[in-house]
Amino acid sequence: MTRADKRRQILRAAERLFVTHRYDEVTLDEVSRTARVGKGTIYRYFADKEDLYAQMVLQGQIDLIEAVRTAAAKPKPADVKLAGVVRIAGRLFRKRQGRVQAAQAADFRRMVHNGKLHAEMAGKRRELVGVLADIIRQGVGEGMFRSDVPPDAGAVMFLGMMRAMLWAGRAEQAPAMSLDRMAGVFLDGMRKG
Repeated sequence: MTRADKRRQILRAAERLFVTHRYDEVTLDEVSRTARVGKGTIYRYFADKEDLYAQMVLQGQIDLIEAVRTAAAKPKPADVKLAGVVRIAGRLFRKRQGRVQAAQAADFRRMVHNGKLHAEMAGKRRELVGVLADIIRQGVGEGMFRSDVPPDAGAVMFLGMMRAMLWAGRAEQAPAMSLDRMAGVFLDGMRKG
């Protein structure tokens, strides 16, 4: 097994535990048992439980960026790509709900404000905004999207709408709007006159 595979195995085990337990209830001993590795092996990849938790959530962002880059590289019109991004995000959200829940936890918010992780998370967000902005630029170039909305601003709006829809579906008072409809609303606003 490669180092990358072993790291992923540990991250998956940690995710299973953090989905069903609060942060303070999970121990590295439990993670090592669930991952079927020695506790020392965990320390080869992660500094401590806080680092493991943070890297688990960060991996969710990395996976989203990779999936969006793959979709963006396909020879399709920009509107089709953005609609595809919404479906990709929805699938990843459902598949990795534990990571998303962890990202919203008070413990994680505290960790994010601690230097390096904050910079990593901000960097990944900028990377995702950049990929989406490139799709919007493509749409402007195709004559499909309006040119008076800066692509980076459009990308941030798109992400905000998508995040709101993903989280609204988990709320008691969730609006009755699908991710596809949200993409339609965004695209209607971006299309040229």
